[in-house]
Amino acid sequence: MNLSNRSKLALYIPSKKALFVHVYKTGGQSIRHALLQSCGREAIEIHLSHSTAEEAIEMLYRGGMDVKHVFAFIREPYSWAVSQYNFIRKEPGHPSNAEVRSMDFCSFVIWLCDAVEKGRPWLSGKFCRQSDFILRSGPPSLKNKRLVNHLYRFEDLAGGWRSMRQILGYESNSPDELRILNASTEKHDAVSLFHKCESLDYFNRVFNQDFIEGGYNRL
Repeated sequence: MNLSNRSKLALYIPSKKALFVHVYKTGGQSIRHALLQSCGREAIEIHLSHSTAEEAIEMLYRGGMDVKHVFAFIREPYSWAVSQYNFIRKEPGHPSNAEVRSMDFCSFVIWLCDAVEKGRPWLSGKFCRQSDFILRSGPPSLKNKRLVNHLYRFEDLAGGWRSMRQILGYESNSPDELRILNASTEKHDAVSLFHKCESLDYFNRVFNQDFIEGGYNRL
C-alpha cells in the first residue's frame, strides 16, 4: 500500500480505545499525521479506504477491540463540494477524473448529487455524504444514530486537534501547532459558486443531513 492510499485510512489507538475516522476533504491527513506523531507505532490502521465509523467499529469489534472515543471532522457542505470538484479534476488517478474534468461547477453539482442518490461506486465504496461517515445505517430504528462522539469542524481544525490532544492525554508528547498537509492553494467563494447554480435546492436536499450534523446554514 503506497503512502497516498495509507493517508485515507482510519486510525485506532488501542490504549485509548480511540478511533479517528477520515472523512475525505476535511483535513484528515493533517490530523492523522499529528496522531501518528503522538502515539507512534501503537496506532492500528483500518485497511478500508475512507471507511465509515460504522465499518471501522464493526471491524474492530470483530477483532475483539473496544471503542470508547470516535473522532471525526466535518466541513461546510458547499465548501466540501467545491473541494471535491477541484480535487477530482486535478487528480489524474481519480476514477472520475476523465468524466469530471470537462464539467463546469454547476454541472458537477448535479453529477455529484446523482452519484450520491444512485450509490455510484468510487474508490473502495461509493460517493457518500459526510454524514454517512459518522452515522449508523440500517433500519429506521437505528438509522442516523451518531457513532462519532467527538465531532469537530474543519473550519477550526487546530481547535479540534487541541481538544483531541486533551481528551487523549497527548498534551506533553504531541505537536503544539497542527501541521497542515495537502492544503489547496486555490481559493474559491463556495457560496458565490452555488448561487449561480439552478441545482442549489437539489444539493440542499441530498446533503440535508450534512447541514444538520455540522450545524451549518443552507442558502
